[in-house]
Amino acid sequence: MTKYHERLIEAMNSKNPPVSREALAEAMGISVQAIGNLLRGEVKKIDLVKASKAAVFLGVGLHEL
Repeated sequence: MTKYHERLIEAMNSKNPPVSREALAEAMGISVQAIGNLLRGEVKKIDLVKASKAAVFLGVGLHEL
């Protein structure tokens, strides 16, 4: 089973052009540093509101992430 950060990276890379860390951070309302931590799998929990914002921004269902 893939982890959240792996699915998030996959969703970012599936867009044309791929979604930048900066764009995703802005959409989620968090810092670029926090996105970096998230994408490296260093974050163990993510707020449901922020996860929902990521899903909407990336055009995927929350359950897909």
